[in-house]
Amino acid sequence: MTIILNPHLTEKSSLLANRGDLGNVYTFMVEGAANKPQILLAVKEKYKVTPIRVRIIKTRGRKKALVALKKGEGIQFS
Repeated sequence: MTIILNPHLTEKSSLLANRGDLGNVYTFMVEGAANKPQILLAVKEKYKVTPIRVRIIKTRGRKKALVALKKGEGIQFS
């Protein structure tokens, strides 16, 4: 099962990723059946970073995950 469907790149998600006071937070569209531990592991394996927290938001049949990374780490999307 594919946990991470794609990064959710919006103006708001870009602001969250670049805020220094709350840490690096990245937004991903995820599989509807995915839980927090599965999302943490998928982000760690796919992007080779250290996720420290996940928050899940369900909207209009979609599921988004807000993943906070260890300070000093980041993800570059092309």
